[in-house]
Amino acid sequence: MLGCRVVRAPGPGFRALIVVCVAAALVSVLPAAGAEPVSPLQARADELRRANDSLATEEAAAQANLGSLDSQLASTRARLAKLRARGVVLAQKQTEARIQLKVARDGLRISQDRLAERVRTLYEQGKPEPLAVILGAESIDQAVSGVEHLGRMADEDRSFINNARSARTKTIAVTKRLAQAEAENESLRAAAASAAGTLIRARAQRLSRIAWLASQQQTNGARISSLESTARTLASVAVPTASASGGSRLLTVLATGYALPGHTASGIPVGPGVVAVDPSVIPLGTPLTIPGYGQGIAADTGGAIVGAHIDLWFSSHAEAMAWGRRTVTIAVGG
Repeated sequence: MLGCRVVRAPGPGFRALIVVCVAAALVSVLPAAGAEPVSPLQARADELRRANDSLATEEAAAQANLGSLDSQLASTRARLAKLRARGVVLAQKQTEARIQLKVARDGLRISQDRLAERVRTLYEQGKPEPLAVILGAESIDQAVSGVEHLGRMADEDRSFINNARSARTKTIAVTKRLAQAEAENESLRAAAASAAGTLIRARAQRLSRIAWLASQQQTNGARISSLESTARTLASVAVPTASASGGSRLLTVLATGYALPGHTASGIPVGPGVVAVDPSVIPLGTPLTIPGYGQGIAADTGGAIVGAHIDLWFSSHAEAMAWGRRTVTIAVGG
């Protein structure tokens, strides 16, 4: 379908006021025999769709890994809670053991003080205490009873001292074991806390990656829709040109990269494969093959595009700058 119209492209002086008889042809990747031609826009859309499939696969794997991290984190947190609770119990037992140790030490000190006081009294009296008891007794029974009482007191003193020493020794041993248990528990608690921190950071990184993957898929989806919309617009105005139907020819041109937004002189939005040409050299709608760029279509014009000079559209300024300006030999019409 042919259509003649007056168009003005955006940018002062960059796109001239021209009368264009649009003879746009959908540029196709060279197909196999009997295959449907595929526009470079659709090819790019298919490429993005395949990229989205890979992103979706990676996202599913990341989600599965996130589930594993959540399970590990829950287990580690439960273990950490148990270790903290055990630490509290051990601290309480350690406090009780210290109190018991103090009691044992105080008991031993009191028994030793009592024994020392008894020895000092005997020394001051200058005679054995049993003899004093006997001499001071009013009867044999009283004397025997007094001596037995002294024996019991001596036995009790020895027993109390031995018990106090034994209790002190046992309590010291218990205190040491509790201190060791506390140190081991604290080491395990610190390790569990460190593991939990590592898992939390890994989980945050995984969530960030999943969010990026979802965002990238959304961006690609929007780009796919735009590319396919542009491809449909091209297809709706495309007709074979004499150059396209008559085979291709080689042409050496100066190719410059650009990344401006907007619409082309033929009325379609700019996009991958859109090439600005001098219509007197390359008719609009002519399919082009550009080394290093791929398939394109002559779909735009410009005041600075004169003679053997073409502009190649890129999706970003960085890509356009990377291409720069170079001389290439292109295939025109196929």
